[in-house]
Amino acid sequence: MKRIKWIIAALMLSVMVLGTVSCTENNGIQEPVGDSMLTPDEHKAKLDQIGADLAGYINVNDYKDVILSLTALAEYTSQEGDVSPYNINGFAMSLLNVVESRNPANMMAFAAAPADYVYSIDMLLDMLYQEGIIDEKALGVQFVYNKGAMMWDILPLDERAFVLKWDNSELRLEYSEATTTYRVGNIPNITDETVDVIVPNEIKGSLKIGGIDQISLNFKPNISNDGLTVEPEISLTIVNLDFFGKMSATPEYIGGEFSLSKAGTELISVYSKIAIDNFTDIRNWVVEGDGNWEDDFELDPSERFVETVKTGEFRIKILTAEIRGEGNLRNIIDGLYLTESLTRETLEDLAELINKNAKIELIYTDENLRAAVVRIQVTEDGDDVYIEPVFVFGDGSRITAESFFANPEKYFQKTIDALGKLMMDIMSIFG
Repeated sequence: MKRIKWIIAALMLSVMVLGTVSCTENNGIQEPVGDSMLTPDEHKAKLDQIGADLAGYINVNDYKDVILSLTALAEYTSQEGDVSPYNINGFAMSLLNVVESRNPANMMAFAAAPADYVYSIDMLLDMLYQEGIIDEKALGVQFVYNKGAMMWDILPLDERAFVLKWDNSELRLEYSEATTTYRVGNIPNITDETVDVIVPNEIKGSLKIGGIDQISLNFKPNISNDGLTVEPEISLTIVNLDFFGKMSATPEYIGGEFSLSKAGTELISVYSKIAIDNFTDIRNWVVEGDGNWEDDFELDPSERFVETVKTGEFRIKILTAEIRGEGNLRNIIDGLYLTESLTRETLEDLAELINKNAKIELIYTDENLRAAVVRIQVTEDGDDVYIEPVFVFGDGSRITAESFFANPEKYFQKTIDALGKLMMDIMSIFG
């Protein structure tokens, strides 16, 4: 009996599907001038050094004050009480979930509201006033933690901001007067009503500890009035680490970019984009349901994605090592659907299809040389028949991705370990 092993190949295809730019775009990226002729052992030494260099950039002690401050905030906001910043955060998150929701129940909850009903920060502030939580209408609100009483004092603010003060720390979020109105609703077979969500065009944030800036934030939702273009971006500085992130969803493509830098040195960057047909129009997500909805209709974005995805490209860079990929995802997906049974012959056809329609390379950007290309091959191991990616180096050496990544003493492992430690250190900043 044959067992088909897909895990590694599926992982590589997932990277292509989840992170991908139109293949016609160059985006200023230089093609490698040639192939690196290092041996596998020399590649090991180079990649191990990249991993060691990455780990050396992060010292968690630099963020000790931030960690202690946010840990205290988490403790104070988790205490039971009638109103705390946690309650406000919960309300804000519910708004965000509806704006970005793929859950039809949330869409329906909005559609059930009167047509002239809106969700906004002003609505939140008015709710606080109507409930008697603040004693006058205001543009903002301030929470000051009373440590002796173990409760938050709530005060109105005559500025567009939400401010939290505890111990020697101050967290401030300021929202712009300029707004964008995002309309939800008018979904065939589900609802013909609409509701407006009013979103600030910009939110600025900061964390001061002892009067010294430790964190600064700038967030822009970048939502079009019709909701078909959503390109939120965030810039965040934590002591000496600079983050930038941007997601993009338009009728023509979806994608994103992320970078982490320190003192002007880019440590990590990720870029992805997928060409797709009219994906962001929620009305295109309507599919026949399973009987749980009136008229038996549901919203399913995944089906729209699979049907209309085209081409894509991605880049993942760690210091001077970069993995790049591009491909015709439409051809690959169509080929997968046409593969009815998995035999050695059909797997060979599938491997050829992927190799023909996708290109993945490992590049050393400091030398602009190609370290390796990734090919898909069919492998037999006893009764097992499966496809897997193989790294082909400039000197002709071939190493399967499974052994390349899995052996704890070889190749990328130190880089992977360093990246994992970096992510854990960043997470620890937030307690």
